[in-house]
Amino acid sequence: MLYLVFDKNSQFIFYLKCSNVVVVVAVVVVVVVVVVVVVVVVEVVVVVVAEAIAAIIAVVKVVSVVIVKDNSYILEDV
Repeated sequence: MLYLVFDKNSQFIFYLKCSNVVVVVAVVVVVVVVVVVVVVVVEVVVVVVAEAIAAIIAVVKVVSVVIVKDNSYILEDV
């Protein structure tokens, strides 16, 4: 069995009463889960950053249109 217990400092202490194979499998599963979570978080961050950059580019285009039409200050869709 794999026992998961808190010690006095609220840190995890693993009590392993099982074969080495089970321990290795458990560690591999934990590592895979952590990697998947990290990849998903990184993808979300990349999408958010890409959308922010796209929004900034759109604002810059609108501002450039305003500068080009300096006399009338017309905002046009680019």
